[in-house]
Amino acid sequence: MSKNLVLFIGLLLSACSDAGPPEPVKPVRFAAPPVSDLETVWKNALVAIPVRGTTGSLLTTNAGRAGPPQKLAGVGPETRWPVIVVIGGCLQPVGADLLRALAEQGYVVLSPASRSRFFNPLSCQLGQGVEQNAQSTTDMRKTEITYVLKKLHQQTWTDKNNLFLIGLRDGAAAVARYTGDKVQGRVLAEWACGGSGAVAGIAAEEKSPVFAVTSALTPTYAGDCSRYLRQGSGSEVLALPQKYSNNVLLEPVIHTQLLRFLDARLFR
Repeated sequence: MSKNLVLFIGLLLSACSDAGPPEPVKPVRFAAPPVSDLETVWKNALVAIPVRGTTGSLLTTNAGRAGPPQKLAGVGPETRWPVIVVIGGCLQPVGADLLRALAEQGYVVLSPASRSRFFNPLSCQLGQGVEQNAQSTTDMRKTEITYVLKKLHQQTWTDKNNLFLIGLRDGAAAVARYTGDKVQGRVLAEWACGGSGAVAGIAAEEKSPVFAVTSALTPTYAGDCSRYLRQGSGSEVLALPQKYSNNVLLEPVIHTQLLRFLDARLFR
């Protein structure tokens, strides 16, 4: 072994001995949300509130309200409103125009923020049809409905005897199958009560009547909602032959029928 090679190895060993042990790698930690998915869905819910002395409404979120709704609406703290909870579809989120239109009739209208889930997002698939998305999301949405209604029962501004549910497309499947706390009425928009298993038909129709409306946009998978409804129960079915680009519940002829259905339950 040459003298130069021995010297090189000695210098290399000396450098290694001076380096010391490597510093441990610090683990990366991501802060978890401080609340559950269901609480997030409630806190981020869109809320439309009727405003006293006007024909308009105020749109906010539960988390963004600067005080109780009575204060925002310019009414006394004793005011209690009937409440409509609107469940959107995977591909049809709830528009502010529908929330405002209903709030202007004297309701507080609330749309849970299903898309704000963090731990367990909704299983919505863009390439799936309405029936397939209903199959994968109905149980999760029913859990949201149960939680939101529980929270509404805890509020000072809620008329607890007059709670309503509206569902749009695959979101309507959860409304149709909801069997929890009593609601005065349920509205199914663009859902034909078809499918199979957990999304088929209507549950607990004896507890709360149903207003079901479809347009030509909705294929009747296995019939329509009328076969699940009892005569004289106050339920109604409207099947329209046209297609509507807007939310079908905002079409003037349908909106009038919708308000009449809600009023019949509100002033029973």
